[in-house]
Amino acid sequence: MSRYQYHERVENGDLNIVVPGKFVAFSGPAATRQEIDHGVYTWAPENYTNIFRQLNVTTVVRLNKKSYDRRQFTDNGFKHVEMYAKTVFLSRRIVTLSLQVLH
Repeated sequence: MSRYQYHERVENGDLNIVVPGKFVAFSGPAATRQEIDHGVYTWAPENYTNIFRQLNVTTVVRLNKKSYDRRQFTDNGFKHVEMYAKTVFLSRRIVTLSLQVLH
């Protein structure tokens, strides 16, 4: 299983590394850890801090509606950007536009 496939699974953070070491997009976390299937749990904000540091992430982009307090990331030294999108197509478009801005 590739690193991308591993991290995109809900139980492994449901995240996508957009710009290695800089930019991560993810569909979570939930405000609190929740079981969504037998033995499969969403991640709460505190579950992301260590993996983000391991990946040298500096910026977190929220593409979904607010379900957690962004300060749980900013208080831990991460930049946090709001880019709510109602559809997957729009989410991909926002990420593409964001990448253009980063370059």
